Amino acid sequence: MAAEIVQYADYKLIPDILPPESHIYLRLQPIDMMSQWKRIGLVSDFTADFFANNQSLSDYVRNSVSTVVNELIENAAKFAKPRNGLIDLDLKYYSTIIKIEVRNVVSDRMRLNFESHIKKYLSGDIEMMYFDHLESLVNKSDTSGMGYLMMYKDYPIRFGYQFKKMESDRHETTVEAYLNIIEQ
Repeated sequence: MAAEIVQYADYKLIPDILPPESHIYLRLQPIDMMSQWKRIGLVSDFTADFFANNQSLSDYVRNSVSTVVNELIENAAKFAKPRNGLIDLDLKYYSTIIKIEVRNVVSDRMRLNFESHIKKYLSGDIEMMYFDHLESLVNKSDTSGMGYLMMYKDYPIRFGYQFKKMESDRHETTVEAYLNIIEQ
């Protein structure tokens, strides 16, 4: 039986066969990231420094890479199923773009929730959604979706998403973020 695969937006904008100029791959455990939140910042700063140092990127670009990696790892760790599963973090540098790919396994409920957010991001006014969400935070503490809204709003970034059903209540989720380092 073939796996059900659903893709959104700019998934595989840069095909895997195109060789990067620089590449780093890390495998993380969600339970480790959740119990030690500071490690998410350490990993995101490390990956940003890895590319900034190697490619003479500005501090602004370095901070942008760190912020985007931090948001993506944080989401992958929070919503992973099972908590002791794995998060694959794959970063590739292509002259003007850094491709950040994060893959993990989520439940049916998390997949449906994330897909719902993605569809809103792709069809709505990001600026309006961002400010509406900020206003909604006054009365509640649910910040779900804020990181993606911030990334879409504040960075020259394009996203691609893939969901692959593996078995009952298990979906491999891949998020690709293409950060244009020239437009910064």
